[in-house]
Amino acid sequence: MGIFSNPEYQEVVMPITYLYEDDDIDAGCLSFEAHGVVGGEHKYFYVSLSLNHKYMDDIDEMSDLLLKSPEKTVKVIFKIKDGKIKRFTFDLDSMAEAYNDDRLRSMEAAGWGSHDKSIKELDKK
Repeated sequence: MGIFSNPEYQEVVMPITYLYEDDDIDAGCLSFEAHGVVGGEHKYFYVSLSLNHKYMDDIDEMSDLLLKSPEKTVKVIFKIKDGKIKRFTFDLDSMAEAYNDDRLRSMEAAGWGSHDKSIKELDKK
């Protein structure tokens, strides 16, 4: 594969957990962690989603709903090139359906990342 090779797209349904942080709420964001096997490796994927301004007054209500919801599953879409993950996105339609909250459809990614360990493990250090 080379510079002109076409990327492959892979959709994986993964468990997702809401990660409550006071700073996120103050910034109008909700953060999530999903994990699963992609490309033969178990990885953790994080996203902070910025709430659409028309729902900003609902952020506390949305956060409470997410905290009270058990772990759900969501579709994560990966762009893979030359065997490496180049980009991933959390499918907002899948999230809205999982949490039964259409307001999640209008959110935008404000930050994202991946790691070999859960953010819960990393925060303990």
